Amino acid sequence: MLQKPGMVGDVEGVRVLARVQYVLVAQTPTMGAETPKGWRIMTIEYKAIDAGIKQAGEDGSFEAVIATLGVVDRDGDIVEPGAFGNATVHVLPAHDSGSVSLGKAQIVERGNLAIAVGQFNMEIQKAVDWSSSLRFDLKHPPSIQQWSWGFVIEKDSRDTIDGDPVRRLIDVDTFEISPVVRAASVGTGTLSAKSEGGEPLPLVEQIKGATGTVAELVARIREIAEGRREKDGRGLGPEVRIATVEMAEECSKLLDELAATIEKEVLPDPEVSKAAARWLAMEATRVGVEL
Repeated sequence: MLQKPGMVGDVEGVRVLARVQYVLVAQTPTMGAETPKGWRIMTIEYKAIDAGIKQAGEDGSFEAVIATLGVVDRDGDIVEPGAFGNATVHVLPAHDSGSVSLGKAQIVERGNLAIAVGQFNMEIQKAVDWSSSLRFDLKHPPSIQQWSWGFVIEKDSRDTIDGDPVRRLIDVDTFEISPVVRAASVGTGTLSAKSEGGEPLPLVEQIKGATGTVAELVARIREIAEGRREKDGRGLGPEVRIATVEMAEECSKLLDELAATIEKEVLPDPEVSKAAARWLAMEATRVGVEL
């Protein structure tokens, strides 16, 4: 059992946290991305919002609020006016970079709102399905649809409001927006993942949603901890530290179960082999084996 108040000298605690970070964070946020400014190796972030669907047409057109400007959001960020720069972006399903683009949208500012004005490509069945889902959500209030946008930071600054650290996003390079299921956001409960027809979501979509949720949470914990340490050296509060370590322990147990399941699978796919090799290298390093 890890020591709850702190982890100074707790080697196993460090290993657990490093392992969780490696699997859920390090392999996901930093990567190459095709943004409006070209291919870049950057730290990619995602931000979800309970979008106010303003319009959803039979022709696949839509308008959705993706950010409220000038206010602190749930991640401790403030998106400043002008940050989006009228970007034109891809529309992807649930941040699936392997999917064909479902359409495109331009992000415009109206008052204190950033609005995605977009068009689904109705020649693609998945785009037709998402457009239908948006229209259903709009016609049957209250709306529960969420949108999330992927971006890299071009310019930001640090500030403090009411004693809490905040990050001001002054210029962001937004490369895609995604309609996502509500359960995939930080701060919401896990809802039943069902398709419109009542069937379970494909497993790969559920895996990606769960991975994104944990990755966002870890990134938020790290951001708050670093901000408070820079401000006054105090870091996270005792209750948050305890909850974080308990989460790490539980994730470690679940990862062990997942590893046991993966070991039983014998798949010749090159990508699976590479993933297995990365996992084995990580496990060897964790137990002190030099590679």
